[in-house]
Formats: sequence, C-alpha cells, structure tokens
Amino acid sequence: MKRIIKLITLAALVVATWSCKDSFLDLAPVSNPSAENFYKTRSDFDLATNAAYNTLYTVYHPQGPVSYAGELMSDNVTIYNISGNQADKWQFRDYTLAPANTMVYQFWQDFYRSIYNINIILDKIRNADLDASYKAQTQGEMLFLRSLYYFNMVQLWGGCATGNQACECRRSLRYPACAGDGNLRPDHP
Repeated sequence: MKRIIKLITLAALVVATWSCKDSFLDLAPVSNPSAENFYKTRSDFDLATNAAYNTLYTVYHPQGPVSYAGELMSDNVTIYNISGNQADKWQFRDYTLAPANTMVYQFWQDFYRSIYNINIILDKIRNADLDASYKAQTQGEMLFLRSLYYFNMVQLWGGCATGNQACECRRSLRYPACAGDGNLRPDHP
C-alpha cells in the first residue's frame, strides 16, 4: 500500500512540474488573429485589401450614405415603401434632418470604421517584408480609397476630422477638422 502511495505521489509531482510551462500558457490564439500577428505575407495583405474594398458597398449600397444624403436629397430619386426606422428615412426625403437622426450617426460610423481599417493596412504595410512594387500598389490603392471617403464626408458634412493613422479613440479626438472647403490636407503627422 505504501508503494502505491509513493508511486501516486511521484506521478503527481512529475505532472505538476511539467504541466505548466510558460510556453504552454502564453500561446496566441490561432483562431482569432489580431492586427499584431496577422499582417505577415502577401496573401494576408490581399485579404485585408479585399476587406477594405468591401467597405465600398457599405458606403454606396442602396441604404447607404451616398444614396440617402446624395441622391435622395438631390431629388434624383424618391422613396415610397420603406422599412426600418421610417421617421429617420422620411427626414431625408422631406429635407428635415434632425440632430437625433440615427441614420446620420450610422453613416458617420460606417465612414470612420472604413477609414480605420484602411489606416491599419497603411500602417502595417510600411514595415512588411514584401516586394516594393506590391507595397507601392497597395499603398496607392488604400490612399485613393481613404481620399474618396474623405471627399464623400466633406460633401455630406463639410468639415470632418482627418486621421491618417490607426489609433485609439482618445487620440483621435485631437485630430483637427478640415475646413470643408475641399482642402483635405491634415495638419498632423
């Protein structure tokens, strides 16, 4: 009986010393890539670039900001049968936008979420180990897409905050607003 207790104690001691190594506890989750561990290869940047182009539908789809604030308010189209928050949608048709309109807030979020994703790509591709022509092409495409979104935002709201790098919310509050006169040159690095 003493021999069995000694064997169990020895086995527990061996398992306890080998089971919890630092390398076992500090593994990055493979199923949830982050901005820190995702941007490594050309295919990673291709996926991110495709996701950035997917934001074009967010901006230009039939229920998007360009359709409502551009086409509907210019009297090129009209709405008859609408679903969703009808009061907010009728405000666009009747030219009576209220500050509490939830669609305007959603449009604002859609634009800045798209710009944030583009800025992450631009930040990560600078230090990526890729060929120079691919980096230049991807940077050019993302800079154009970001400029297009800023152009649309100035057309919709006049002055807007122009950030040229991905950052946390508190830091983005310090970004200056462009004047809304077509000049989209930000005053910050």
